[in-house]
Amino acid sequence: MKKIFTIIVSAAALLITTGCNDFLDRQPITNITPEKYFKSADELAAYTVNYYETFFTTYRGNWNVGPIWEDAQTDNLVRGGSDNSTALQYFSSSNGRFLVPTGQNTSTAFNRIRICNYFFEQVLPKMENGTLSGADVNHYVGEMYVMRAQAYFYALRNFGDFPIIETVLPDDNDVLVEASKRAPRNEVARFIISDLDKAIGLLSNGAKNRITKDLALLIKSRVALYEATFEKYHKGSGRVPGDSNWPGASKNSGKSFNIDGEVSFFLDQCLDAAAQVADAHQLTANSHVMNPNAKELQVYGWNPYFEMFYQPDASGIDEVILYREYNVDQVVATAMPSYIREGGNCGPTRSHVDGFLMSNGLPIYAAGSEYKGDETLDLQQ
Repeated sequence: MKKIFTIIVSAAALLITTGCNDFLDRQPITNITPEKYFKSADELAAYTVNYYETFFTTYRGNWNVGPIWEDAQTDNLVRGGSDNSTALQYFSSSNGRFLVPTGQNTSTAFNRIRICNYFFEQVLPKMENGTLSGADVNHYVGEMYVMRAQAYFYALRNFGDFPIIETVLPDDNDVLVEASKRAPRNEVARFIISDLDKAIGLLSNGAKNRITKDLALLIKSRVALYEATFEKYHKGSGRVPGDSNWPGASKNSGKSFNIDGEVSFFLDQCLDAAAQVADAHQLTANSHVMNPNAKELQVYGWNPYFEMFYQPDASGIDEVILYREYNVDQVVATAMPSYIREGGNCGPTRSHVDGFLMSNGLPIYAAGSEYKGDETLDLQQ
């Protein structure tokens, strides 16, 4: 009996040991590994939508006015707490508000770029070998091209010249140093345009609460206009490739730069992309009612333009290209209508307001614009 018992116990111990080893060798069941993912359009859609708030400023939040605050403390918007007793004092560079910082943190840009490059490394080979295909797959790959363009546009605005990286880099110092060499800003802008062109060729114009072809065209027009005007008005300042005092000259000794040609290229890209969007959409009417009574605020119909910014579902508004659907039950809300109406301790500057066109489409300084002056806001139309 003792021998039999010993054999049984030993065998059981062997089974338990073998079973434990097999169990410990299994992949974590709570984590989806790359080998098990990126195999369907639905999985691609889930990956991209997870990063919408990373790449696009959201209005969500009880006290969040959204992208408007990206202009805070500039010549477009004064935000609460600023010492703005006089325009001269507020906009003087002596207070340090508008000086370009000596150091910038690049981690945000590189993190966003890696998110995109990881997606491409997992998905593009599957598209090439035919294991992933279809209109939906193309659309979600197009979404990621728009996101990488957004990541690089962020880098372009903050750093100018910037490394162009299209792969997920290993944790190898030599590789990282080599990849960190900055490309001239015009090349970065052209890379962004290239990504957006890829997106435009893949995207459809479907639901407006996801990235669409028209959104890619709109972003392309903005990127191109930004770079064209930057190079045009900063030429000779040392911040444009080819300037005699451009810091990147020693690293790009074999390159020549035709900045006037670059400006023309980007302006053409801007006009073409903008025309495609403008020709396909109708602007929302503005009744010019700016101060309704409290009862009117509770209903729709007093000013379609104002109402456009707080529609729970903006899918039916032709002018809207991308929107977030609000839902009280899920606490998805925005404070933007309140800020528009009441200011919220912030507000646009006069120079910003003066930059808008009059109702007849003319700037305030043009003959026949019907500009009436600045004594009250009601005089501006």
